[in-house]
Amino acid sequence: MYVERDAGKEIVRSAKLAKTVVLVGPRQSGKTTLLRKLAPSGIFVSLDDPDALELFNSDAKAFAERFLSGRKLAVLDEAQYGSDAGRKIKFFNDFFDARLWVTGSSEALLSEKVLSFLVGRARIVRLYPFSLAELLRARKASPPGGMEAVRLLWEHAVYGGYPRVVLERSFEDKQRLLEDILATLLLKEVGFVLGRHRELEVRIAARTLALGTGNLLNWNDFCSTAKLNYRDAVETVNAMEKSCLLKLVPPFHTNKRTELSKTPKVFFIDTGLRNALVRDYRVERPDAGALLENLVFAELLKAGFEPRYWRSKSKAEVDFVVGNEKPIPIEVKVNQPDGVPRGLQSFIAEYSPPTAFVISPSGRGEKRIGGTRVVFTTPFELAGFLAKKAGKGRGNGVRLA
Repeated sequence: MYVERDAGKEIVRSAKLAKTVVLVGPRQSGKTTLLRKLAPSGIFVSLDDPDALELFNSDAKAFAERFLSGRKLAVLDEAQYGSDAGRKIKFFNDFFDARLWVTGSSEALLSEKVLSFLVGRARIVRLYPFSLAELLRARKASPPGGMEAVRLLWEHAVYGGYPRVVLERSFEDKQRLLEDILATLLLKEVGFVLGRHRELEVRIAARTLALGTGNLLNWNDFCSTAKLNYRDAVETVNAMEKSCLLKLVPPFHTNKRTELSKTPKVFFIDTGLRNALVRDYRVERPDAGALLENLVFAELLKAGFEPRYWRSKSKAEVDFVVGNEKPIPIEVKVNQPDGVPRGLQSFIAEYSPPTAFVISPSGRGEKRIGGTRVVFTTPFELAGFLAKKAGKGRGNGVRLA
């Protein structure tokens, strides 16, 4: 079953602007399926194939003559495994007529060693697991309302958006799939970035971070719990971030004297993998607030935003802020509050944003604080509101390399 992806339009648009398109996202997020749909006549070569990898590494010219020569389009899958990939992709771009679509399941593909060769030559598109909008397409459902919307929202929060997981109806099989995806990601992707395999050590570290989802990352506590020295801890977290397992979210600040300025928060790209780490697939749970906050973070990321959090030294807090010159604050609540949360009020007093959001499973309504319109809405509707207010479409982080 094929589900239309929002990133598909970005790939088509990018292919008109550059000869090479780089599609980056987690393993099993649907990159190959998407590209096969968009380019059914293109040749697909995966560097997961030992023979293709050996030829790519040993003789780039022979590789290109075999797979690119005389073709209109070639797809190079899992390119992060190839040695000196940036220089070789530049060579393919400059000396062969074929358009090249490159995929990678690790942000390591976007390292300076690769990007420095692709400046002016490539467009980058990110593909994440299904968003809520894509989930509705997969289920062939209209935007739900009432209790059906709440049920579907929490199912997505518990099991995440990996395509195979979404399309599987059995909850037990969803759990097995998540555990398989997690094991592969920890062993193959994180191990690749680290340059060595330490699955048990990485799993303990990842579980420690999962238990602190949405919290400030205290490196001393993390090192103690994960039993890592500081250098190994930083290296491991960096590898998990490059492997598209999680993301460190920095603070929003304009006044360093009154606002917390450096400590990041930890959120996971997919809530299903986060729950697989803690082995908890319940809907009613003590960490429901953190789980819903992580889901909203993931929705913002999939919509092309780079969310940050806000926290003043007086400990006023807002869960997320998007935008720079016209920042938009977003507060997440399991239950819709009666009024505007205090942290959001503090942010409004400081920055006077035109619009602010309070997100909850069944949020509805508006309030006014001075010149700020406070919108109470659901995660299903958030991306559409933001696209209008922030002046950007529902993208996937497209940028010129």
